[in-house]
Amino acid sequence: MFSGDVIAFRGTEFLRVVVHRYLLAHYVLIALGIALLEVRSGNYDMTGVEMMQVVVISISVAVVILVALPALAMVLVPMPSGVLRLRSSVLQVSATVLAVGAGQVALVTISGNWPAGFVPVIVMTVFYYLLCEAICHYVMLVVVPRVLRDMRGDVPQRPRPQPEDARAITIRGERFLPETLFHLRADGNYMHVRTTERRAFLPGPFGPVVEAIPEELGMRVSRSDWVARSAAKRTMLSGREVTLELVDGTLVRVAQSRAKAVQEWVLAARQGGGGEAVVGGGPDGGTEMSIQTGK
Repeated sequence: MFSGDVIAFRGTEFLRVVVHRYLLAHYVLIALGIALLEVRSGNYDMTGVEMMQVVVISISVAVVILVALPALAMVLVPMPSGVLRLRSSVLQVSATVLAVGAGQVALVTISGNWPAGFVPVIVMTVFYYLLCEAICHYVMLVVVPRVLRDMRGDVPQRPRPQPEDARAITIRGERFLPETLFHLRADGNYMHVRTTERRAFLPGPFGPVVEAIPEELGMRVSRSDWVARSAAKRTMLSGREVTLELVDGTLVRVAQSRAKAVQEWVLAARQGGGGEAVVGGGPDGGTEMSIQTGK
């Protein structure tokens, strides 16, 4: 009634759930709680033992209804899918009415006193029905899923930590696979790290970072730019300025002191990889402007 949730049990799982060790302590706790909430204890002169007997009888009747009816359904109702589906509100109404009735009979038998009247019994029935709904809501949504996981061996395991790639390069606490590095650019006291998978904006200084990168992975083409070997496409000469074009079309200005080394590096890399190296003017015959400002 509270949530409308439905729990599916496979085969005889329902009977195995109700006797599972996780629920045993809950049964004792519920019995003691109902004994403390028993509204009839103030109307009759009964000892604690006598009141506990009434509570045990009432709960026993309720448990029989809540367990026996589903068990009977499992035997009599064909289940082609092998799954028993129970909507517990109907069972809870039946269990509450019969349990209150059994409690009244036990009360008369043990104490010799008759019930106070029809209205108190109705109020008691409604109260215990709502209490039963609340208890079943907690048990079904919190306890039973854990019981089913335990029975089915579906207890979730913590994911094992994945071993870190020994080839990974650490830059200011961030790890990057060598083959994914593309372009590093200084930006004041910070730097932009661009890979084939992501971008990062990390603190500098820029120089020590690029000096720690293995030489075979790329080259520092200016004071503020490092380019991976796989990212370089061609060099373009316009006057005395050399510009490096990357495979994605990005233009990186090459420092004059590094121009010859970069041209030879790109030429060797492209020839070794079967590619093309171009040394000459820009595509429009003018001066290629770099998005970088390195010297």
